[in-house]
Amino acid sequence: MIRNIIALTAIGVLAVAAPATAEDTHPCARATQRCDAAIQVPLNWDDPGSERITVPFTWLPHTDQTRPSAGVIAGLDGGPQPVARSDRAFTDALGPVLADHDLLIVERRGFGASSPLRCPDLQIEKPDTVRACANQLGPRAQFFSTDQRVADVDAVRRALGVPSLAVYGDSYGTVDAVAYATRFPAHTSAVVADSPLMSDRSGHLIDTTYQDFLRNALNTVGTPCQASQACRREHPRPAAEIFDLVRTLRAHPDPKISMSTVDILLRTQAVAGRGREAVAAVADYIDGDQVPLHRLAAYINTDRGGRDEFFRTNTAVLTYQCNDDALPYDRDASPDVRARQLADYRDRYPQRPIAAAEVGGNNEDFCLNWPLPRQAPPVPAGAAYPDVPALTLGGTTEPMFGGNVVPLAKRFPHGQSVLVPFGGHAASMSGNPACAAELVRSFLVEPAKPVHATCTAETYRAMGHFPRTSAELPATRVPGLAAAFMTASDLLGQVGPSGLGPGPQLPGLRGGTFTGDANGVLHLTSVRYVDDIAVSGDIRLVNGTAEADLTLDSGPKLHLSWRPFQAQDKTTVTGSTDGHPFTVCPPTTT
Repeated sequence: MIRNIIALTAIGVLAVAAPATAEDTHPCARATQRCDAAIQVPLNWDDPGSERITVPFTWLPHTDQTRPSAGVIAGLDGGPQPVARSDRAFTDALGPVLADHDLLIVERRGFGASSPLRCPDLQIEKPDTVRACANQLGPRAQFFSTDQRVADVDAVRRALGVPSLAVYGDSYGTVDAVAYATRFPAHTSAVVADSPLMSDRSGHLIDTTYQDFLRNALNTVGTPCQASQACRREHPRPAAEIFDLVRTLRAHPDPKISMSTVDILLRTQAVAGRGREAVAAVADYIDGDQVPLHRLAAYINTDRGGRDEFFRTNTAVLTYQCNDDALPYDRDASPDVRARQLADYRDRYPQRPIAAAEVGGNNEDFCLNWPLPRQAPPVPAGAAYPDVPALTLGGTTEPMFGGNVVPLAKRFPHGQSVLVPFGGHAASMSGNPACAAELVRSFLVEPAKPVHATCTAETYRAMGHFPRTSAELPATRVPGLAAAFMTASDLLGQVGPSGLGPGPQLPGLRGGTFTGDANGVLHLTSVRYVDDIAVSGDIRLVNGTAEADLTLDSGPKLHLSWRPFQAQDKTTVTGSTDGHPFTVCPPTTT
């Protein structure tokens, strides 16, 4: 079989060692620097004589060529989307591990340069265009799915003469990682699944309907609030306030806040700034103060215009999700029967407080009119999970993935799990927090050892309320301190721990503007956190300490110094006003 694998290209082979010892080994196996190439594989792995398709890959040999390779890591990026250019994300995440580990990235079939599927007239919310797309692509589209994709990965492994892979997946890439491990256990040395999806007994992916999302999102929406005295005092039931917000928007539509805005807010609770202020902004909106939630909505991209274009140029998203998901209707039924079954499902499990139709539909809607002739789940039905080291990790505020971390690890005989407090999606790849990548690195270096390192992304305390005037600010013995400190804290909350740098001019909460420069300084121009006080000046970070020189329009000039991005209800602020030093401990939130 391997003799029939044809290397179509060998781009970027910068240095090649001694000739191969076996004629079947791909030339990239002998490269000492990056090698981009491709092989050809069967469209249908169950029919070796079927049409051939192209599968590109990138091979990054370990950087310290004075040492032998300690193993090969297969980087399996999420989506489903093109992954050929994800090498930078994996090299950043793996860092020094790549000194003695090789990295392999195999393009996902149906995307990029790997026999891409494209329907130029597809409009994902219009069933007739979905049916037309299916007719255009024909029966070959059924083979663009995870079970076939991981067979491609294994074909590249064989071509390179690699005995086994440590599979490292994030988000949808965890589907690949688990599918590979269960389908090719003898060639799996370890598994890393960051923000994992999970399958049911049939092997299809669970928790993929819109009802599933709403249930999980509402269960986690109050997580950032629980650690904050101010937030949990003001908001004992944050999920109920989401229902109140939706009712308010239905009664009084707001052009700045659509149902898609609420949907995306629920999906991105852990993003810097949003988790800190989301609950308070929602509650204040219901109480009549629209400004905080309007600001939050401005950071959320709810433009659906780009979605159709993505599906048109990456139509394989449909083939993967429709094949891989555990859909709430019979896969072999007609579209009309499926539609009735979906309606019955939604009657039994109502979509509350938002319906999928209000946000442009969900997978189960898009797949209604997609043919599903193959029974080919990502994980073989009833498959055993291999007895190899496995690490699963995810954030506690991830509505769709955090709940899978522990149960997925338990499926592996040697599985370990790490739940990162306040962690973002695919934390080890995104750097939110940076310690998540360190967990993955330490595991891959010594997979058999227990992972004991602690890791948290808790860099803030959630707000309880946004004050409108200075009368609502906490009292301090230093005139103007509360307004200056709360204004500065609010702006740092917007940019996050790693966000100080050059950027566009942005509005203050209730007026004024601020912007960052190339030296990492935030410049404030009459920024109003409360209506009646404007604050101007500069904020910079110096060795992890915030230093602010601020002037209030009411007169006082203050120098403030404190440790920002600390998960505390109060923080110590030192400084001076008109040359008089002070030390106070104001609350970090109100």
